[in-house]
Amino acid sequence: MGLDIYGNITSGHLGGSYSRLHYCTRYLALLYCGMPEFLDSKNEVQSMVFYMSGYIGNKEIIPDRIQSLMQALECSGNLFPNIMLHSDCEGNYTKNGKIDINKNWFHGNSIKLMKELEILVNEDMFKDEKYSRQIEYTKAFYELVKKEISDGSGTIIFS
Repeated sequence: MGLDIYGNITSGHLGGSYSRLHYCTRYLALLYCGMPEFLDSKNEVQSMVFYMSGYIGNKEIIPDRIQSLMQALECSGNLFPNIMLHSDCEGNYTKNGKIDINKNWFHGNSIKLMKELEILVNEDMFKDEKYSRQIEYTKAFYELVKKEISDGSGTIIFS
């Protein structure tokens, strides 16, 4: 099972698994909002793994880091709603689309999505080599959205 993202008119395409969106772009959004990289004192429980699966095991979780994770989740939903509040499956984003957080997480605003992605690709902290895989995917996502907005209809299709 995968997630494909297309530009409606430009036919730009970004393929891969659902986890690429989570472990690349959403990971950067959460880090930007203050998520700690690890939740425990031994650097064994990554915050993103915990976010995705809730796995704790028998590790020593540091309460302040859980609090930082919770704050990052809240912040990322506010700062990056078009990145964070999508169903991860089918749907589309249009130039004047809106997210309906109560009923339908399949639609969003492509112009706002582009601006959210732009914040991440221009963030200095992500120029570090350890984020190269995540920033590469996020830049490709940004370029696809930007091209569709400037040269196409502005509709981004998730399938």
